[in-house]
Amino acid sequence: MGKPSHNPGRGKKFDQIFYDVESVIGDDETGRKTTIKKVVVDLYLQKKLSQKASEGPAETTAAGILAVCEETGDTEFGTDINAVIAGIRSKLDTAFRIAWEKWLVVTVNPVRAYGKDGGGGLELTWKEVQRGKTVTGDVLMRSYNLHAEWFNRWQIEPWPDQVRGEDGRIVATIPASPENEKALERFVQQINELRKRLAALVAPGEIEQTLAAIAAGPITALIDAKRDGAS
Repeated sequence: MGKPSHNPGRGKKFDQIFYDVESVIGDDETGRKTTIKKVVVDLYLQKKLSQKASEGPAETTAAGILAVCEETGDTEFGTDINAVIAGIRSKLDTAFRIAWEKWLVVTVNPVRAYGKDGGGGLELTWKEVQRGKTVTGDVLMRSYNLHAEWFNRWQIEPWPDQVRGEDGRIVATIPASPENEKALERFVQQINELRKRLAALVAPGEIEQTLAAIAAGPITALIDAKRDGAS
């Protein structure tokens, strides 16, 4: 407890408590990196005095404890210090609570032919996560990790940067709406259909003709020509 001080309108400050807020500040080699922010709550002894027209000292008609959080503007007043602290903590829980929304992290990675002389392809995946914004403006990602310890499977980390890599790597984030999820499923169906057409171009009896054709133009033109010829 610090030395009591007087604040006009609030009374005599006699103590302060701290409310802990976890904040993600980045990643290190072990994964998420967090810090505990201390939010200060000042406690005042407040008296209500009688107003007398006559001279003489005013009389105390009521007394209580006032809790004030300057950062959020929340206050709590009462005569029971435990109830006052519980009340201000409840208000701070509400102030610092993060509203989580369902989002999708969509990733496209180039597929490398390890152990082969050549090759290529792509992998399209997406994962449902939760997106939340703190009162300080930090955007966080919360995801469920089945491989983590059972008591700590919710992992919180900074919201991922969107990436458009020169090697074909893509990281994009979109809301997890039913429309977006259906569109991604349709996209996968079209990728699978395209893969079948590409496979047909390198089938026995076709591969040499295909290689000669793409030397003169884009492969998309060859795919369209094959499709038109089959129709």
